[in-house]
Amino acid sequence: MTDHMAAIEANIETAGAYVLYEGYFVFMFGFGSHHPANELGIVRFGGHREAGETAIECVRREVKEESSLDVTFFENQAIYMENDHGNGYDRTKGSQRVHPILISRREENRFSAMYLAHGHGSLVPGAETQGVLFLRREDLGMICSRDTTLREYTENGGKLLLAGDLPESAVLSPHTQIRFLNRLFTLEEKLLTDYTASYEN
Repeated sequence: MTDHMAAIEANIETAGAYVLYEGYFVFMFGFGSHHPANELGIVRFGGHREAGETAIECVRREVKEESSLDVTFFENQAIYMENDHGNGYDRTKGSQRVHPILISRREENRFSAMYLAHGHGSLVPGAETQGVLFLRREDLGMICSRDTTLREYTENGGKLLLAGDLPESAVLSPHTQIRFLNRLFTLEEKLLTDYTASYEN
C-alpha cells in the first residue's frame, strides 16, 4: 500500500458495505431527513467509526447492529477514489488483501469507504431500520435509471422486508453509493462476477 493510500484509509470517517446475502444485494430503505417527504431513501449498511476502531471493524459492528448479519469481506485490490472535483472517480490498485472498492470525500482529509462483503446468518432489521430491500441486478438497474415507486418495485417481483408501514406510492431514491454499484457492473464486470460467484461457493 502506498503512503498516500495508507493515509487516506487512516482518515476514513464512515464505512459501509455492499452486502451480498442469499443472492441479493441488501440495503436499508425508508424515510430520512435528507429526502423529500415522498421519497424512500436507499442506503448502505454502515456508519461512523468509533474511537480505536478500524474501518473494517466499523463495518462489522454496524452491519450487525442494523441487520443482525455477520460479514466476511471479499478480497479486492481495485479502489475507486472520488476525484478532487467530485465529478468522477479515479481507479487505483491496493496491495493488501482487502481494500474499499469505493472511497468518497466527505470533507478535506476525511473520507467515506465502501467494501464488498458477504452476509451470513438470519437477517433481522435493527431498531432504527425501517425496511430492507433485496435487490437483484435488474432491480438495481431499474431503480437507478428511472423513478420507481415501492409498488412498481414489488409488482416487478422485488423482494423486501418491512419493519413498519411505508407507502407504496413513495418513490425509491438510491443514494450515490448505490448508484455507483450499478455503474460498477459495467466498470468491473469480471470483479462483480467473481464477487457474486464466491458467495455461492
